[in-house]
Amino acid sequence: AGVNAYPTALCVRRFEHLIESGMEIDIAVLAYSFNQAFGDLATLEGDSRTAFLRRVGLKSVVRRFAIYNFLIEDLLRTAVYYRLRDRLMAGSWRVEGQQGAADGESSPADAHYTAWLERMHRTADEEGVQLVLLLLGSKGQKSTQLDEHQQAFRDFALRRGLPLVDMIRRFESLDPEAMFMDHTHPSAAGHALIAEELSAVVTALP
Repeated sequence: AGVNAYPTALCVRRFEHLIESGMEIDIAVLAYSFNQAFGDLATLEGDSRTAFLRRVGLKSVVRRFAIYNFLIEDLLRTAVYYRLRDRLMAGSWRVEGQQGAADGESSPADAHYTAWLERMHRTADEEGVQLVLLLLGSKGQKSTQLDEHQQAFRDFALRRGLPLVDMIRRFESLDPEAMFMDHTHPSAAGHALIAEELSAVVTALP
């Protein structure tokens, strides 16, 4: 029921929509997204919302052509797609070289981000849904190099006592070339390992 690449804010709105539509959910897995710069889309209104949805619609049309998918988002992914993407709207997926926040430190982004996590947790609790958090990282990233949103994500799980699948730690000792197809997207082997780790946590739940 989820949408790949949604920022956390849109994941929460999507979850609320599914609940309101009457879907019966036992377990919800909220994965960390590198697209946090898109979080404000959840509150867009008026002309800004219309303009953005028009761009989304255009991209949807273009993506129906196999030649676009093959050339731009596969063959020329790094040379073209990511450069164009960053020009359109800067994302937070570029984490190489970033250092994690020191213990006890926080930022305005932490507070804004945590508010969405709190909203997700509150809705899940009210509906009797078990929330599981999945922390994802970039290629070669170490657990000491979390960006502010990753740190807030991990801290939130620990504070609330929620099941946390920490794939940054899990991938840390493995060959990044085998686990990732580019800087943030796991390979087939990487996805299989994520599924394995999630399965172990989910099947152990009451």
